Amino acid sequence: MIVSEDLLLGAEARYRAGATLREAAVDLGVSRPALSSLLRSRGVQLRRRSPFEAEVDEMRCRYAAGESLDRIGHGLGFSAGTVRAWLLTEGMVMRDSHGRQR
Repeated sequence: MIVSEDLLLGAEARYRAGATLREAAVDLGVSRPALSSLLRSRGVQLRRRSPFEAEVDEMRCRYAAGESLDRIGHGLGFSAGTVRAWLLTEGMVMRDSHGRQR
């Protein structure tokens, strides 16, 4: 599949501005998986992906060190809710909103 650099730059900009992969792929005339692959090869971090094992390890370490879910998520490119969900999956005990163990 050959896509011009100009069209790919446009799709990348549209995705970064909030368009879904599916929307940007339709505009580009390629499939969603094809656009996903093209963007990843360009170093674009895709939304709604599962964290890698190393990222989950970092979440766990940073949370144990006292960082907030929001700060961890922002640093790793995930929402606070995603960080919380993965930490719970890993068996971490959550702090309350004042930083105290529950």
